Parts: sequence; C-alpha cells; structure tokens
Amino acid sequence: MAVGVRHWGISQVLTRVLIAALTLQLISTWMGEGRGDAAEASSHTTVKREDGKNLVFPVLSDIHIGHTPKDVSKWRLVLNQLKEITPDYDALAAVGDITDSGTVSQYDTLMSHYNELKNPTAISLFAIGNHDYLNGTTAVEQQRFKDKTGMSGIYYDQWINGYHFIILGSEDGTRDGTLSDTQLNWLDTKLAEEADVNKPIFVFLHQPITGTVYGSDLWGHKQNATKLYNTLAKYPQAITFSGHSHYVLDDPGSIMQKDFTAVGTAAVRYPELEPGKIQGIHPTDEITQGLVVEVLDNEVQIKRRDFHTNDWTGDNWVVKYPAVKSSFTYTSDRDQVKPTFSGTAAATIDPASIQPNKMKVTFDQASDNLFVRSYEVKTVNVATGSTAQSFLAFAQLYDDPAPTQLSFDISGLQPSTNYRVEVTAIDAFGNRSAAPLTVQAKTANRPPNSEKPVADVIDIDFIDGTSNDRSPAKNHAASTGASAKIAYSTAFKQYVGRMNGTTDEYFAIPSSNSIKAVTKEFTLESQFRLNSIRTQDVFSNTQSGGLGFESTASGKMELWAYINGSYKKVGVQLEANKNYHLVATYDGGQMTLYLNGAQVGTTAVSGSLSQPTIQFAIGADPESNNRGNYVMDGDVSVARFYSTAIYPEQVEMLYNELAQRQSIEELNTLFSKLEEAKLLADDATVVGTEPGQYPAAAMDAYRSKIGLANTTFTSRSVTQASVQQAIQNLASAKTNLEASKNVDSPENLAKLVSSAVTVNSGQTFTVNLELNRVTTSTYAQDFSLQYDTNALELVRTASLIEGLNLVSSVEKTPGNMRLLTASMGADQGIGTDKALLQFTFKAKAVDNSKNALINISQVILADAKGTETQGNVSSVTVQITTEEPATSPDVNHDGKVSIGDLAMIAAHYGKTTASPDWQQAKFADMNRDGKIDIVDLSMVAQLIIG
Repeated sequence: MAVGVRHWGISQVLTRVLIAALTLQLISTWMGEGRGDAAEASSHTTVKREDGKNLVFPVLSDIHIGHTPKDVSKWRLVLNQLKEITPDYDALAAVGDITDSGTVSQYDTLMSHYNELKNPTAISLFAIGNHDYLNGTTAVEQQRFKDKTGMSGIYYDQWINGYHFIILGSEDGTRDGTLSDTQLNWLDTKLAEEADVNKPIFVFLHQPITGTVYGSDLWGHKQNATKLYNTLAKYPQAITFSGHSHYVLDDPGSIMQKDFTAVGTAAVRYPELEPGKIQGIHPTDEITQGLVVEVLDNEVQIKRRDFHTNDWTGDNWVVKYPAVKSSFTYTSDRDQVKPTFSGTAAATIDPASIQPNKMKVTFDQASDNLFVRSYEVKTVNVATGSTAQSFLAFAQLYDDPAPTQLSFDISGLQPSTNYRVEVTAIDAFGNRSAAPLTVQAKTANRPPNSEKPVADVIDIDFIDGTSNDRSPAKNHAASTGASAKIAYSTAFKQYVGRMNGTTDEYFAIPSSNSIKAVTKEFTLESQFRLNSIRTQDVFSNTQSGGLGFESTASGKMELWAYINGSYKKVGVQLEANKNYHLVATYDGGQMTLYLNGAQVGTTAVSGSLSQPTIQFAIGADPESNNRGNYVMDGDVSVARFYSTAIYPEQVEMLYNELAQRQSIEELNTLFSKLEEAKLLADDATVVGTEPGQYPAAAMDAYRSKIGLANTTFTSRSVTQASVQQAIQNLASAKTNLEASKNVDSPENLAKLVSSAVTVNSGQTFTVNLELNRVTTSTYAQDFSLQYDTNALELVRTASLIEGLNLVSSVEKTPGNMRLLTASMGADQGIGTDKALLQFTFKAKAVDNSKNALINISQVILADAKGTETQGNVSSVTVQITTEEPATSPDVNHDGKVSIGDLAMIAAHYGKTTASPDWQQAKFADMNRDGKIDIVDLSMVAQLIIG
C-alpha cells in the first residue's frame, strides 16, 4: 500500500506540472505571444546556402491592401520581382499595415496573392500595424491577424538557420503604437536567448524606435519608448526593421547606429516625406520600395530596392560583426562633408515669369558625398537686406530619374523691387553648402489704378436677403435645412447666413465646372462672426481636396488648401463675438492670409490646387450626403471665391467697404423702419375706400418710396448720408400716407388695438378691445369676435378693468366667439374710452408670410336704463412672417441696376400670387404687393435713370 501511495503522489505531481505548463502556454497565447509559421523548422544551427550566404530575406512594410485598386498590382509587382532577383529567399518579413483597415476581404486578398507568388519554402514573418486594427475591436483584429496570416501571436520569435528573429506587435490601433511591459519583458528575455555579439539578432516592429531612423521623430513609438530603447541598447548586435513612416530608402537617414542598428523599410503602397517642404509630403505614388537582407559570416548586407524601376538604389548598407558600438559606421555624426555646387552650376530667373508680385527661379542641383536632402531658397530685398520670402524644398533625389535642375515660383513680392535669390544646399545630416547660388532680378511694375476686385466664381453676401450668387458663374447657395437660415444681423447691419452649430445644416453650393477650374491661383474671402470658439468651418469644400477656412478647437482660424498632394495651412488666432474679414490668396508660389485688411500670415507653397467633386459649403465642412461636419456657430455675411490672387491693396479695399457699412449705426434704424413699412404695405386690409383705410394710389406711392429706401439699404457702397436721407424720405412718405387715410366713422363704438403689426411664427402678441367715443356710462357689453384659426391660436382672454366681469364667453365654431361683459355695482359704469378686454394670441407656423385678420362683427352697449346702442364693426390685421427677405432691384445679380433687370421684370408683368409660377416670378415683385405691375417697373426705371 505504501508503494502504491507513493506512485499515486508522483502521478499527481506530474499532472500538476503538466497543467501548469499548459496554463502558461495558454496565457502566453492569450497575451499574443507565439512563434512564426514554421516553428517546427526552427534551427539554432547555421547551414550555408549554395550561394555561400547564410540567409537571404526581404523586408517589406505598409502594403495597405484595400487602400485603392492599385494596391494589388503593386503587391504582385513586388512578389514577382523578388522571384526574379532572389527566388530562393529563406524568409519574408512584412512589418505592419499589411492591410489598410484589417477587414476579412483585405486579408484574403493579401494572402491569396502572397501564397500564389511567394517562395513556397520561405518562412513568413508578419507584424501587425495600426491600420490592421481599424475594422473591429482589438481582440477581434488580433485574432483575425493570426487566423489569416498563420502567425501564432501578435508578437513571437523564430530561429531560422541559426539566427534569431523577434517580431513585436502593437497591442492596439493607436497611431504611435502600444507595447506593454509584458511584451517588452518578453523581448528582454528573448534578446538574451543565446545572444552572441558575433551574430545579429533581427527585430521587427511597425513603428520606428524614437530617436533612431529618419522619420522616427514624428512617427516613432512613444508610449513605452524609453523602456523599448533601453531593452535593445544592451544588444549592439541587434538590427531593428520598422515601417509606418513610409519615408523613402534613398535617404541615408534610414539607417542609424548608436547602441544598436535601426533600419527604416519605406513602403510598398505609397511613399511619404517629412513636412515643411514646399512640395508637400507625398511624392509620386509610383514609388515602391523595400529591402533585401543578405547575412554572411561577419557582416549583414542590406540592399535597397526600387521595385518601381526594377533596380537597386544607393549603395548597400553593411553592418559588421562582431558588433562593437565604437566601430559603428552609420552614426548620426557620420557625415561632416558639406554639399557643393559645381563651378558651372547657376541659378536663373525666367524673364517671362517676372510679375509685380512673383517670379520663378531655376537652379542646378548640388552634389554631396551621401545625399542632398533639400534646399533653402531665400529671397532678399536688395535695398533693405531683409528677407522677403524663404522656403525649404526637397532635392527630389527620390525621383526616377532624379532631376538635374529644380524650379520654384517665388511670390508675395513687392512691385518694382530688386531681389536677390539665394539657394543653399542641405544634406541629410544638416550640412549646408558653403556658398549659395545667387541670382538677382527686379519685379515688374504694378498695373496703374488697381480697382476693387470682383469675385468671378462665387459672390454671395446675403445683403438682399437671399443666398444668390452675384458672380457671372451663378453658383447659388441653398440652405440644407431649417437651422441654416437667412436672418438680419445688427452687428453686420445686413442679412447674413446663420448657423446654430448644433445641427449638420448649412448653405450648400453645388459643385460646378467654374469652381473646379480654379487650380493655379485663387482668392478666398469671407466675413463672419463666431458665437463660440470650437472646431468649425466658415467657408469650404475640403473633402480629399479643395480649400476652406476652418477653426481649431482653440480658435485658430486656418486656411486649408490641398496643393500638390497635401493640405497646406496658414492661420490666425480669433475670438468669439467679433466681426472678422478674412482673405486668403494663392499665386502659385505663396499662400497669404489677411485679417481685417492686414497681412497676418504667409507660407511658401507651389503646385496645383486639387478640387473635389463636392459642394462648397457656407458654414460647414461638407459631406457627400449633403450633411455637414464642423458646422459653424455664428453668422456669415460674405462668401466669395476668385480665380486669381488679388493684390494686398485690393484686400484692403474690400475690407474698407465692408467696415464702412458696419460703421453706419443708422442702418439698423433704416432696417427697422423698412420692416415696419413693408408690413404696412403688405397688409391688403388697410387699402380700400372704407374709413380708416388708405387709398390704393397713396399706398402705391408709399411702396415706391419703400423700394427706393430698400435700394439704399442693399447697396454695397452705402454711405451714412444716403442712409440718413432714406430714413427721412421714408418718414415723409409715411406722413403723406397717413394724411391720405379715409376719415374714420364716428359710429365705431369699439376698436381693436394690436401690440404688434408683424410677428414671427411661434411668437405671442396681444390685442386689446377698447371702447371708442363713449358718451354715457355703459354697464353691459355684447361683442362678437372672429379670428383666423389657420394662422392664430387664442391663448387667453382677460379683463383689463377692475369690476368688469366676463360673464360669458362662447366659441360657437372655431374662430367665432361671443363675449358678454358686465360692470358690477351702481358706480362701476364705464363712461370713458378705455380698454376692456385683452386677447393673447400665438402665431402658428406658416409656409409663407400671411396676414391674419381679427374682427369684431357686432358691438352692442347697454346703459343703466337698459338702453342699447349698436356700433359699426372693427378689425385689425397682423402679419405672420417667415422672415422672407427683401427683394433687390438687381434681379440678375450683376452688381448693378440696369436695363437687363428691367427686362427680366417686364417678362413677368401681370403675374400675381394666383399665377401657377409665382414662386419663380415673385423676384420681380419690387414692392411686395403680390402682383407685378407698373409700380414695380417704375421703381427699377427710376433707379436706372437716377
């Protein structure tokens, strides 16, 4: 029994050991740790290949399958070319962003072409990148990566022919990557495994290690960067391969040695470059690059491949072994040699390019012992010695073939001024040529009598209460919803486009050929007011191209313009609740920003503006579904787009004209008087032959004066004197109209008095019922009241006199009421004219402005003796408005009132609100009386003649 018990105890121990080992393996798998796709073939012993090398393996990155249809052809190009140049490679590494967003179909496409074309005996070493996380949860995407690629984890290691390969994997989809302490502790353990300074350890990861290769400053791993670096720094024999930045392999900064060797791998799908250069960050999309690594006994040869040219680029990078830090070759201080220009190199100015504000410089390329990365092009005012313009430009040695000369536009210059252009070469390690190439030229004279510019593509100012385009292109805007409306602004003293910032509605201008034709130069202008500081767009069509004004969350208003393949920006800090006039110009070489007439920013840019096929938006960043992002919280009073770059003096002219209008305080008074006058003129019930009504002829004369005052109000070049005169003329016209009123009948014993003559839908107002010409005390009153229930809702009825009681109030049918009132007590009789009752109404929603009639059809008063007196009817009309804007006499929106406008009005002569095409014709109704007649023609004719 004792033996049996002892044997059973051993069995239990073994079982527990096995369970513990299995649990550890499951935990490792769950954490993402694993081994490559051929762990069973792992070898810690090196066997030479037939060609004498120990290993050959390509390293690729950023394949981005699913980005565009071009992805697959590039992927096949790379795989086919590898079959030709190194058909028996031992492994193939791809260091992340192998798909564009990590979908099942993208992985299937990637792997189907890979399995078809790869060396069937090669070991696959795939790393996961941030783009591979974009289609699902972290757990789902990690499992999909493993299932589709055959990798056993998101980080794992593999021994291949005696060499250690370690693949790291970002643990989520953040741009800069996440590497947990668990993974880095695992890395530390793996690096120590059979470590030998005589043999390289190959480490692969998507994001570069910060502070190493070209591009790692902007695109490097940051979350656990110090621990990552310090872990690797203990192993000088380590060589890391990373992607993510897409930076080109031609640049020698793509290999760097300090405590270990770091190598950038460029990209299969598309290249990218550092920001800050005039050509932008995206060179030609054709560039497709990768590495082929050859491992020998005492060195590693890293060969750079231009797959797009089917050729190698640059010298091989050679890493020697044993690895000794003091013997490293590719250090950050490896190059102290300055680039040089040859004795025949020159810079020239094309005489045909010289204009008042710009010119074009062309210069020969410099040479360098390694690589000329860029040039500084500085333009100096000869007379003052000050720098007028300065920009950096790539040398474009990544192009195939590389250009022998470069040309750039220099803009933002002053007319009739001598300038010296200085070109300095800068290599990949910051060494600058000792002496620059120089050339001198004088800008052309400014054309005399510069006039105020006219926007030829979009010219919308809302001043006439519409969003119509005044430019010849007729790119009219329309609101995409009720939250984007035209309203009057007392700050701008005109109508504006108003957005509330809480919905996705704005004013949309459909895409047109006239907009898409603007690519070489432009001017974008807007006047606006922000209610709050937030991310919001004022005027833009920025969707994969285009241009626009957009504010950051902190209130920096920026011009975004998609020039030469990327967005270029220049901005200025703004505040809420202030009027701003913003103008941006681009002349082919310079973007310049002006705020309230003064220059506030400039940046050197060259290339063409790319225009998208999407609507231009006032008050939002437009989407293809007619919805808006970053909707503005505020008002836009001007939105203009020009096909040319205007001069600084012209910017100042535009600002001064707008500022002049805002300085005229009387404009708000004129607007108020016009609204009051139009409300009266639109009320058909006040015109007629009855007592208290206006004769039709007198009202026509009054409407004519309203039209003249409105012309003054909508004038872009309005003056204070003209506004004051318009107010005076309108007051005189009202006096004349009142003098013409038919005399009131003395038999009206009661009248209705409204608190408002015009109300907006949803507003409330009151109407008082007052006694009129009472001569004896009355103790009881009998009224019959009618109101338009389609337009009005009666909210309440209340007595205004103490002791006066509403005895009965009966609404026989909707809108028909009979009211009986009585004064209680011998001394409570009403013997003077005073208000008895107050009715509170609420205006209902209406599609168009509507006159609502409130009428007393019966008035009977009784005194203490029971004597009854019956009086005439009385009524009042209130206009319910949707804030329909005023009509402008400039009906063709060409910036002037001329015979063309008269002809368009004459073509609709005789039409009324009953006409089936009234909505299309009503623009010709100058006095807004519901018909197009001789009065409308006369108003416009008078403006033409003057």
